[in-house]
Amino acid sequence: MKGLTEEEKQDIIDAYFDYFNAYTKRHWDDMLETFTKTLTMFGTGVDEVSLSYKDSLNFFTREFEQSPSPLEYKIKEMEVFKISEDVAYIMILMDMTFIFPDEVLDCPDNRTTAVMKKEAGEWKLTHGHWSQPAEGQDAGTSVPYKLLKEKNKQLEEKVHERTIEIEKQNEELQRLNNTKTNLLSIISHDLRSPFNAFLGLTEVMLMNFQENINDPNYFKERLQLINNRAKGLFSVADNLLNWAWTQTGEINVVFKNQKLKPIINNQVEAHIENAAAKNINIEVQVPDEIEVNTDSEILAIIVRNFISNAIKYSFSEGNILISA
Repeated sequence: MKGLTEEEKQDIIDAYFDYFNAYTKRHWDDMLETFTKTLTMFGTGVDEVSLSYKDSLNFFTREFEQSPSPLEYKIKEMEVFKISEDVAYIMILMDMTFIFPDEVLDCPDNRTTAVMKKEAGEWKLTHGHWSQPAEGQDAGTSVPYKLLKEKNKQLEEKVHERTIEIEKQNEELQRLNNTKTNLLSIISHDLRSPFNAFLGLTEVMLMNFQENINDPNYFKERLQLINNRAKGLFSVADNLLNWAWTQTGEINVVFKNQKLKPIINNQVEAHIENAAAKNINIEVQVPDEIEVNTDSEILAIIVRNFISNAIKYSFSEGNILISA
């Protein structure tokens, strides 16, 4: 082919891959055996040329230092041309894979050319033209080393992004933990008093059960009280649950125009037993026609907290006025 017999062509190819396999496996001494003493190199970096054996070895030294790990390759195309009786030219297109301890880098479509020269009956590498440098590569930097630096940069960016994500997650966890603490505090504050009133009523009924067993009115009145207090407890618990959802960001706030007085009256009803325990009167002075654009459940939570604190901090036989 191109003036070569198949046997000559194979001899040249075998000689080239004696060099290339020693190079890819990073076997320095074996590689040196495949060079002529007039070895020159082109394209090892940006506009780099070596015209002496010494300078060429310096390029290989730098390559081995910057990318000491072995590499793998796959030949895609190869041509061999005969220039003279003792000079031949090889053109190769290959995919190369650089294997580092913690990274594998693919470098596809490397174009490499080489001039082989016959010395003392053996074909040896006398000139090599390595793959063109990667875009943005600095002088004095090997192609695989450039790729590794780019990969490390990408990895650092990913680590930075992940660190920011973790910090956000930690902030969210802290917020949720604070919400949990606040929720427990509010539950303790808002449920303990109505539960105590509820339990107190049932205990009195149990204590007087025998003497009032034949008095239907006695049980009817107290069952009505129990029912009212159960509704109040349900309202408080429901509001607490809705409040918890608002704190975790899992609730959709829905604004709409609605009457204000029913919202307030519902919360007053839920606290009427607590107020009665201190002989406190709750008066609502809110015109029936007043409307507000609000989320009724969230507004109920606010009103409930106002009423609860008003009862707690008012003197016995006091008066609480809610007006709008």
